[in-house]
Amino acid sequence: SERVYDGTNIIEAVGTVGTYSDGGKAKDMDDVSVNATLSIIGKDVGTYTPSNEVITIKKYALSGADAKNYKLPKPIPTGKIETSGTSLIIKERPVTVSGFTADDKDYDQSTVATLSSNNVVVANIVNGENLNVTAKGTFTDKNVERDGSGEEINKTVNISDIALSDGTNGKASNYVL
Repeated sequence: SERVYDGTNIIEAVGTVGTYSDGGKAKDMDDVSVNATLSIIGKDVGTYTPSNEVITIKKYALSGADAKNYKLPKPIPTGKIETSGTSLIIKERPVTVSGFTADDKDYDQSTVATLSSNNVVVANIVNGENLNVTAKGTFTDKNVERDGSGEEINKTVNISDIALSDGTNGKASNYVL
């Protein structure tokens, strides 16, 4: 199973019906599967392999054309179960960054631009989390830009080397630009 980081330790899973506590077993040709909401130990980006993770069942139900022929034990079994099979993978959440502005500066023969991050927005971040963002800025050339009447005007600034770092409620390793 695989999903994008969402700040939770919940994974939705669908699996083939196996042996139940009452000894029943799905017939080979029946169309029935278990839809389960599982809680894993971790919530961060990574691979959680069945051989080293304990998973808690939060809720489950049967689905498929033949589901009516089967029943699951009620209530949901408590405690933890050891899993087997494929790994559970949480992938980095893609984000975009916008809102950098360049500070005004006096002519100094360089193209270095000092960037302000006061209005920076990280889009698609998990609600309640925040990240720190840094970047480098350079003007297109070292000269003062002027309009036709000789008045100073804004220059284009190239922004590069945008980087995310951990915020007070967010881990940069869970995100990708």
